[in-house]
Amino acid sequence: MLNVGWRWRTAKTMPLGVGVNMGVEYFNYTYDRADLSNGLSAFPTDLLPLTGTHAGWAMTWTFGLYGMF
Repeated sequence: MLNVGWRWRTAKTMPLGVGVNMGVEYFNYTYDRADLSNGLSAFPTDLLPLTGTHAGWAMTWTFGLYGMF
């Protein structure tokens, strides 16, 4: 995961600030041995394309209010 952050405060003595983080991560999910939910005897055919292995890159954003009290 690669992440870059930025924080802004209105003044040096101001305890509150706003922060933004932006990141990129690589994901790899597999559902080959996933357990079925209770009461589900088989996986619905409409959802079969969602099973298997999924891999790729994802961009993440985080926006937050930071402060010290």
